[in-house]
This record gives sequence, structure tokens and C-alpha cells, in this order.
Amino acid sequence: MSLLSDIKAAIIDQVLNLIKSAVSGVKDWVNARIQDTIAGLTQIYNTVKKYVTNVYKTVNEYVTNVYTTVEEYTTNVYETVEKYVTNKYYTTEEFVTNIIGASTEWVEGRLVDMTAYIDDKIGSLDPTKFLMNPVLYITEVAAALSLAEATEMVESFLAGLLEGLDEELES
Repeated sequence: MSLLSDIKAAIIDQVLNLIKSAVSGVKDWVNARIQDTIAGLTQIYNTVKKYVTNVYKTVNEYVTNVYTTVEEYTTNVYETVEKYVTNKYYTTEEFVTNIIGASTEWVEGRLVDMTAYIDDKIGSLDPTKFLMNPVLYITEVAAALSLAEATEMVESFLAGLLEGLDEELES
């Protein structure tokens, strides 16, 4: 090699070494900032995860406690009502049997008669029989309206068809 080639190679090596040393500091600084950023994001993720987990646990406990409380309350109310109704039934049965001297069958017969009487009164106050069977009444009205709508659709189609035929025949 020649002297100029050696000088050129030495200059290139010196420049490359200077660039490497300058870039090395920047590279180290960038790597450190990246590590700091990753550590910060990890800390944020862990904090958010902990918060969400705590909220979930709190809501879950609250819902469980409300469900348990409502279930206990409902059970207590049901048992109390059941005892009250049972006691009232036996007390009424004893009263009717002992005081009036009527048998249970006689009282049940009078209740059946009273129910029939009330049904007749409701029937006279409701000539459409809506109160006797609301679902059937609503179904029948809907069917009648559907039939009327279908009839109107057929009539409209027929009128349009006849009008179209008249126009065809005139042309």
C-alpha cells in the first residue's frame, strides 16, 4: 500500500472511532430512557391492574352481600306470611266451625257461590268480556285489525291493477 492509502485509512479509522464514541453516549442515553419508560409503563400497568382488581372485588362483594340480604329478607317475609296465613286459616276455620256451627264444606260452598256472583257482576259491568280474559280479547282485536289491514291491502292492490289495465287498454 501506499502512504496516501495508509493516511486515508488512518483518517477513516479516526473519524469512525470519533463517530462511534459520540454515538455510543447517545445510544447509552437512549437505552437508559427506554428502560426508564418501560419501568414507568410497567408501574402504571400494575397500578391500573391493582385498581381494577380492587374495584372488581368490591363490586363483587357488594353484589353478593345485597343478594344474600335480599334472599334472607325474602325468606323471612315468606315464612312470616306463610305462618300468618296458616294461622288465620285455622283461626277462621275454628271460628266458623265453633261460633257459627257451620261445617267447612258449607263455608266453601258459600265461597263458591260468592265467587260466581262476583263473576256475574263483573260480566254485567264488562259486556266486552275484557276483564274475564284480557289476553283472548286483545288477541281477537289484533286478529280483526290484521284482517282489516289485509283487506285494505287487497282492495288497494285490486284498484291499482284495474287502473293499470284501463290505462293499457286505452293506449
